[in-house]
Amino acid sequence: MLYLIIVSVVWYLSTRYFRRKLVGKWTSIAAGLALGLIASMVFTLMTGSKYAAPNPVSQTSAISTQAKLMSRDSFSNLIHGKNRNDVLAAVGPPSSRQQMSGQPELWYYNGLTYDPLTNRPDSSVQVVMGTWVVERINFY
Repeated sequence: MLYLIIVSVVWYLSTRYFRRKLVGKWTSIAAGLALGLIASMVFTLMTGSKYAAPNPVSQTSAISTQAKLMSRDSFSNLIHGKNRNDVLAAVGPPSSRQQMSGQPELWYYNGLTYDPLTNRPDSSVQVVMGTWVVERINFY
């Protein structure tokens, strides 16, 4: 809707300007539409996606989100006490890894689980890999 208003206003103003310069009717209409479209693109670039149409993928309900994600308990039961190869086979490679000397390796999975109490997705899961198996799982 905002784009239509911008294009209409710029088209009206530019058409009046071009008509005073004794340019033909169709030329002034075409120039007005072109300027209106350019103005709306500049407006979009300056404001970012604040006024853009909502992304239909981001408007999923909690039920459909749960269908795509695992609960915390099911994720924990799936990988707790498993070795590295079993974890990779069960949930795939992590989004990122962190290794510090003398500390266990940390694997991070993003967007894989949800909190069953709030029905909201967890932003990430931290899997603490011990020497041989998964030692601890932290949900954020």
